[in-house]
Amino acid sequence: MGSGVAQVVMPLAYSLLHIGVMDSMAGRVVFLLPAGLQIATALAAFFFAQDFPQGDFSVVRKKKQIQKRGIRNFWEIVKEGIGDYRSWILALTYGYRTSPLTIEAVIAMFFRERFIMGMEAAGAAAACFGVINIVSRPIGGMASDELGENFGMRGRLWGLWLVQTIGGVMCFLLGRVSDEGASLGLTVVMLVVFAFFVQAASGLTFGVVPFVSER
Repeated sequence: MGSGVAQVVMPLAYSLLHIGVMDSMAGRVVFLLPAGLQIATALAAFFFAQDFPQGDFSVVRKKKQIQKRGIRNFWEIVKEGIGDYRSWILALTYGYRTSPLTIEAVIAMFFRERFIMGMEAAGAAAACFGVINIVSRPIGGMASDELGENFGMRGRLWGLWLVQTIGGVMCFLLGRVSDEGASLGLTVVMLVVFAFFVQAASGLTFGVVPFVSER
């Protein structure tokens, strides 16, 4: 979601800056915007967020709602996680889902060069890939819960496999459509469908993670 917003906001900010600033300087100054937002978010989390749903760590500890656990217990949990083959399988599975990071890094440039678009328009077209996450990931999570309720863990896993497979097929088709000189509209539609299944796979992955270990 954030990447989609950035695809729109950053080119607009650059366009406004370079009116009175050299292009090379505007390209550097514009990154002060996300840097400032990240710092503000970090400060807001530090001062206003709480450690647990029940309250801050010190309050929960005083109420004895959590047990004191030593550093030895912590490393035992880490060792258990590293030694569990299911953790590595899920890591590889989620690695597939990180392919959007590669797409988002090049998709705006692709639109700009292939369809001879302005930077702002190319960013808006590329934003479709990230913005779809606002609906696709929750849908993936809800689908995982529904499959789990009706078919158990096997249903969750088959659902994850199916959605990831469709996402892979759509990625291939997107490449083929682009190679054959498709229209801008068709390319954007294929991009959105591809993005939907890739992002939904994240929700389905998160639906499996809590069941890997009770710890």
